[in-house]
Amino acid sequence: MTLRSRLGIALCVLSIALLAAACQSETVPAPQAPVPVEKPDVEGVTDTEIRIGTWAPLTGPASPYGILAKSLEAYFAKINADGGIHGRTVNLIVRDDGYQPTRTLAAVKEMVEKDKVFCFASGVGTATGMAVRDFLDERKKVWVGPATGSSAWTDPVSKYRFAVYPTYTTEATLLTGYVVGQLKKTKLAIFYQNDAFGKEGVDGIKTAASAAGAEVIAEVAHEVTDTDLSSQALKLKQSGAEAVMLWSTTKAAATIVKECAKIKFKPQFASSSTVADPLMFALAGDAWNGTVLANWMPLPDEESPGMTWYREAIGTSESLKPGNFTMASMALAEPLVEALRRAGRELTNEKLIDALHSLKDFDGMFVQNVSFSETDHQGVESIYVMQARDGKYVRIADWLAMPASGAKTAEQESAEAKEAIGEAVKESGEAIGAAAGKAAAELKEDAKDAAAEAGKALDAAAEKAKEEIADAVAPDKDKEKEKDE
Repeated sequence: MTLRSRLGIALCVLSIALLAAACQSETVPAPQAPVPVEKPDVEGVTDTEIRIGTWAPLTGPASPYGILAKSLEAYFAKINADGGIHGRTVNLIVRDDGYQPTRTLAAVKEMVEKDKVFCFASGVGTATGMAVRDFLDERKKVWVGPATGSSAWTDPVSKYRFAVYPTYTTEATLLTGYVVGQLKKTKLAIFYQNDAFGKEGVDGIKTAASAAGAEVIAEVAHEVTDTDLSSQALKLKQSGAEAVMLWSTTKAAATIVKECAKIKFKPQFASSSTVADPLMFALAGDAWNGTVLANWMPLPDEESPGMTWYREAIGTSESLKPGNFTMASMALAEPLVEALRRAGRELTNEKLIDALHSLKDFDGMFVQNVSFSETDHQGVESIYVMQARDGKYVRIADWLAMPASGAKTAEQESAEAKEAIGEAVKESGEAIGAAAGKAAAELKEDAKDAAAEAGKALDAAAEKAKEEIADAVAPDKDKEKEKDE
């Protein structure tokens, strides 16, 4: 075969192939490669889990608060057992900081940089939380429900920080108002932990006492590591206080009431909710009975679906006993869990924040009336009052709330009511006076008219009498005239 022939055959085959390809392209679309759906790479979130971090003093003098981390583990374990959140389980990572701020910062950095947690829940302590607050903001980590009532979490508002615990200022204001207004104690002393937690309580108590007409006559501080508080008890007794406000942690609060009992000093004790747990009866014994306390969670022995769920969550473990300490971390994390559910399966940081902002008057198993907005990240703003009686706590007052921003206080409303009553009395008096004057004038006119009428009547009667006399006299005169003639 010549070269020309071979080229001709090749061209023919190529033409046929091109024609076939053209025909195929017109009748059968070429298969399209699937376009991959690009999922955002969210740190701490996988298809199967959400990593959440927390810290607590599992060792050291504040170790009783370590129970908050253990109960938080129980909380997420039950949520996982119930199906998780949008098909994911929660992997809670816990670090022991010993209640020491420097250790807290190291533990939190490890959880962010090594463990790659998505967000944080709870976290015990004011000073410890302050040590990591700015770091978490810089790393854009959402932190919900610090286990402390410091105002520093929400003032100023941070995009990434959401408080649930009522502030110590709120607790101090409302509890002091109850002690002064309902228990009629006007000479107060304050026993407080010498740090940001205790000092915020002192400021709130002094402001509320002054507004209520009471006096703070002693302020006695202690360090968190102090174990001998006999000198503080003596100072409280010598002050002559009728009530002692406790802004302290468990061991110190228990020790001070026992030291006071030893020296026969038995004032009315009133405390922040930070020690509102049955543990106090074990630590302080009978000296704790009679103490009134702020609280913002249900009592664990109450009958409700939420408390049934709670008792199932803590189970029968000896290390998790019913009380505020085992319930607090669940209450603090509950708005986070609700927001994770609202955020949906395609979870991101921004979706979580939007979901938190969507909470308005949210009622859960452990919290009531939780609301967040872009300008207000303080969730709970009310308390009720309970009292330690015979080894347990009982409610003695309904929910108390701070007046809304711009709203008037009870004292202001009372003063304005008194002023309004005075104005009403004054106006009423003026009205009565005016009415009386008018009535008197009308009576005077009536009397004048009556007198005039009476005068006319008298004149008429006199004239008539005169005429009658004249008529009576006239016949006699006629007789005398006839006689003379």
